[in-house]
Amino acid sequence: MIKDKLIKWTKEGLVADTKHENWDRTLDIKRLLDVEQEITRKGYKPLIYVYESTIKYMENVKGKYPEIPQKLEILYGLDKRRRLVPFEPYKPPGVDKSDDPNWDDDLWIIETAITLEKTERIDCYIMSNDHFLNYSKEGGKAYIEFDWDWKKIFERKVGHKWIPEIADESEDQGLVSPKWVKVPKFELTIEDEHKLIDARIKATEIELEKLKKDKTHLPSQIEEQDDLPEILLKTEAKELSNPLQKYKKEVTTAVWWVCEKKMDENGFITTADIWDSIKRKIKKVKDDSLISDLFGSELGNSVQYDEDEFLKVELGYNKNTDVIKIVVDAVLIYQKRGGVELKFTPDQLKLRVME
Repeated sequence: MIKDKLIKWTKEGLVADTKHENWDRTLDIKRLLDVEQEITRKGYKPLIYVYESTIKYMENVKGKYPEIPQKLEILYGLDKRRRLVPFEPYKPPGVDKSDDPNWDDDLWIIETAITLEKTERIDCYIMSNDHFLNYSKEGGKAYIEFDWDWKKIFERKVGHKWIPEIADESEDQGLVSPKWVKVPKFELTIEDEHKLIDARIKATEIELEKLKKDKTHLPSQIEEQDDLPEILLKTEAKELSNPLQKYKKEVTTAVWWVCEKKMDENGFITTADIWDSIKRKIKKVKDDSLISDLFGSELGNSVQYDEDEFLKVELGYNKNTDVIKIVVDAVLIYQKRGGVELKFTPDQLKLRVME
C-alpha cells in the first residue's frame, strides 16, 4: 500500500507510516478483488495469502470503524470462493526470517506454487515484488534449495505496480503488470466464471457505496442560478433556494449539542438525534409564530398539521424532502463553521465523530 500522507521517508527509504492517525482505517482490502479478477480472467485460480492476525485485528475493531465490516465482507467472500489462505505460522520471539524461515510467508507461497504445479499439472505463477535475496544467494546462511531452481522461481515470479503509485486514501489504484499480460490464457470453467462475476459484483457494490458517500458531501440544492434560463429562475425559485441559510447559527448549535450530549461510547451519533435537535432549536427560535408563518406556505391548505413537514418548509425544503438530506446539509454547515468532522456510515443512519 502506498497512500499519500500514509507514508514517510526514513534512512531505509519510503516506508508505511503505521503511526498515522488514519492507518487503521486504510487497509487496502478492496485491491484484493482487483487481483482476483485479473488472475481469474486468464483461467487461473488465485490464492491470496493474508495474515490471520490482520483478519483478527479487523474483527476486533469492526465496531470502532464503520469501513471495516465491508472490508471483512471482501475477505469472507474470498474465503467462500476458496481464494483466501489465512497465514500465521507464529513467529518465535526474537527470531529473524534468516534464522527461521518457517514463518516467512514468501517461502510458503513459493512452496505452494511448486506443489500445486505437481498436483494440478498446470503452470503456477507467483505474483510478488519480493526479490527473495535472503534465500536465493547460493552459499548464504539462509540459502534454500527448492525443487525448482532459483532461475525458474524468478521466471515464474510476476512483478506488478499500482498506478498511480502514490494516491489519496480514497483514490483507486489500478493493477499494472506487463509480465502478466504475456502469461498464456486458458478458457474459464463455469465455476470460475461464476466466481469472476461474484468478484465483479462485489467490486461494483463497493464503487456504488463510494459514489453514494461522495454524493452525501455535495450540497443538496443548487446555489448558483446565473446560468439558468430566465423561465426556470421564476418557476423553480422555491426548489433552488438555499436551504438552512437563515438558520446557520441554530443548525450549528443543534449539531454541536448532539456531538456533546448524545455521542455513544464508540464515538457515534445518530441522524435521528440531529434532526430532533434541529427541530427543537428552530421551534424555540420561532416559538408560537411557526404555525401562523407557515399557513401562507405550500402547506396552508393541509387538512392535518404535520410538524416535520412544516419545519422542512420553514428550513427551505420541500415538505417531502428526506430528513437525511437535511441532516447532510446541516453537517456540512457545522463543519464549515469550524465544527469537528463527522463521517456518515454507509446507511447514513449514524455518524462517527472524528476527534
